[in-house]
Amino acid sequence: MPGRAPMGGGMMGGARVSNADEVRASLEYQQYEQMGQEIREALLQVRQEARDTAAAANAPKTAVTCPYCGATTTPDASGCCEFCGGAIGG
Repeated sequence: MPGRAPMGGGMMGGARVSNADEVRASLEYQQYEQMGQEIREALLQVRQEARDTAAAANAPKTAVTCPYCGATTTPDASGCCEFCGGAIGG
């Protein structure tokens, strides 16, 4: 057909040859694969730490008694009494 590009683009009917085993056996490939695994492990660790931090932040807060004013309070984000501002548990 006029205007169509030929399909395939290589030797017609030729067998495709892969050198994947040879490449994977090279020292350079193994070094990059090791670096990739180290990066993957670091990212997984950071992701797990972020999940743990988020879970701890979303955990229900427990009421404690303030050692300064005696009020039953839930410590704020900085760990202080919501009534008198005294430091709790630190």
